[in-house]
Amino acid sequence: MIELDKPNGRGINILPSVGSATIEGTKIVAQDNNARSSIDVVHIAEGAGEVLIKGGSLTQNHAGQALQILDGDAPVVVEGLKVTGDASGETGGRNAIYCKRGGCEFRDLDVDLLVADTAGHSVFSQTTFSSMAASTRLRSPAHN
Repeated sequence: MIELDKPNGRGINILPSVGSATIEGTKIVAQDNNARSSIDVVHIAEGAGEVLIKGGSLTQNHAGQALQILDGDAPVVVEGLKVTGDASGETGGRNAIYCKRGGCEFRDLDVDLLVADTAGHSVFSQTTFSSMAASTRLRSPAHN
């Protein structure tokens, strides 16, 4: 388990120089909802290689995305991931999963991340999906 009590950086940061990465069965918790800046629990940088995230959970109780995937040519597959938390959204980062990369696959997700932003921001934003399994469950306070 990775626990970020007073986060000043990401739980996992996959840099552009990484050819491929696998995160399997990892639990990451970001605390401190009184943050002055946002952080992403898991960040996949622009240009990073292929990534597989399988199982595990991300809890975002800090401002920022639980999972941020930036542009790139290599696929990202997220399977069996649980995303929970109670993030403020006051300093940016109001999405459970923020994805700007085409060709990504999301399967069997369980997303239950509440944010203080009541302006109707959805759980997924600025997202391109190549496939999303029917078993994926999404919930946001504005869309219950």
